[in-house]
Amino acid sequence: MIRTILIGDEDKQRKFITGLVRDYFPQLSLEGHAAGIHSGLNIIYELSPDLILLDSRFKGRIDFSILRAIKNNAYKTIFFADSEDDAIQALRFNVLDYILKPVTKEKLMEVISKVDAHIIRELDHRLSTVHQNLLSIRKRRMVLHTSDKFHLIPFHDIIRCEANRNYSNFYLCSGRKITVCAPLKDYEKQLEEQGFFRIHKSHIVNLDFIETYTRSDGGQVQLSEGTILPVADRKKASLLKLFKSI
Repeated sequence: MIRTILIGDEDKQRKFITGLVRDYFPQLSLEGHAAGIHSGLNIIYELSPDLILLDSRFKGRIDFSILRAIKNNAYKTIFFADSEDDAIQALRFNVLDYILKPVTKEKLMEVISKVDAHIIRELDHRLSTVHQNLLSIRKRRMVLHTSDKFHLIPFHDIIRCEANRNYSNFYLCSGRKITVCAPLKDYEKQLEEQGFFRIHKSHIVNLDFIETYTRSDGGQVQLSEGTILPVADRKKASLLKLFKSI
């Protein structure tokens, strides 16, 4: 629903538009109305509506006080103009659209269809922004799903990961271990993009935590918290190349 308010001091027009909204525009929820400039501004600030239906005339004369007061705010406004000149003036205050009086069902339908399209585009943009923000968060954090929780873990807090058949163990800087019911290969690509390396079929390590590499005992790395892990023969050359590039 589009939360809407109606502002104008012509009682006959206000009742007519209220009836149109009730009978023909189910997507609009008319939350309130006001007959004056001060009461109009009060209801705008109180309800913060999605849409304002605003008359151009108060006490018999054209008045842009409300538009001037809300110019820098993101209120979508449809302006009921007495003339093209008034409409052009209103457009300078960034109204969404205008209707030249007299207001009719057909004119209102045409403008409301534009409002619907505008709001859909805006919603799509918001969803896209949320999606991009989520992607950004995912680049900084890994989501680990255990039986009863979702854990959002910063990559830099993960020291190493260990395969355990169809389970995976994630060892964190805090000393905590998180076990998830998924094979380690399901996380390998995401981890590699964040500076991890699979040194063995059972181990993926955060390169930032490797302290030493020794060739003895078939090749081993020691991590900064003391863990010693084997390096598979087929991984040694790639690991050494990574060391040289760091």
